[in-house]
Amino acid sequence: FGDRINAEMSIDLESVIPVETRTESLELRIWISGSDMAGNTFGSVSDEIFSPFAVWQLEQQLPEYVLAQPSIGTNNDVTVGTPLDLSVVIQNIGQSDGFAQLRVERVESNGARTIIHTQEVKVQSGGSGFFNHRWTPDRDGSMWIEFIIVGGPTSQTETFYASDGESDGFFGGIAEINPVLLIIIFLLIASLIGLIVFGLRTPNANNNQRLPANKNFQKAARQIPVPQQESHYAQQQVVTSPGDNPYQ
Repeated sequence: FGDRINAEMSIDLESVIPVETRTESLELRIWISGSDMAGNTFGSVSDEIFSPFAVWQLEQQLPEYVLAQPSIGTNNDVTVGTPLDLSVVIQNIGQSDGFAQLRVERVESNGARTIIHTQEVKVQSGGSGFFNHRWTPDRDGSMWIEFIIVGGPTSQTETFYASDGESDGFFGGIAEINPVLLIIIFLLIASLIGLIVFGLRTPNANNNQRLPANKNFQKAARQIPVPQQESHYAQQQVVTSPGDNPYQ
């Protein structure tokens, strides 16, 4: 009795989809078939599996890992031959349980890498797992430890120096530096020393010598004569009376 039929149906996907398949790419396909009161059939174009009435892509639930608190198990000096407890916390913040493929590597200051240990760690969704492995350094030098989840995140410890138990002094530390960096440092120091020497150089003593006296220059030996006053101005006569002439 109308041109539209409303239909509604609930499906509990969590109960019908196994947990182990939720990490795969899944689709929900709908087929509709039936007939109306007049006997007219309706539904999908075909009942074939590849011709559904509608298709919905389901969310793929995958584990998502986070590495935290990488450590070598000590804050003291590291010595070759002394065991270290390497550890890291693996957190799964994804929507599905998973198996993390963890790889532990030693990375030296020159970039060389050495695989120490590999292990598969199961971590439940919303949970965390603690990984620990005892390792003994077999060579000296500056290095750090990297924890790597294949296809996932990476975390590393702080750089530490593993000594062989013998103090090599100043030259032992220089040997660990990259040769190219040593050359650059040497050139900078040489340039700085050259600038200091040039700036502190004593001026030439010849610059402070006086020029020889000019032989053609003669001192004035004559004195400038002082003009003498006239005798009648030099000596004053005593005026005896107002009527006398003072210049006589």
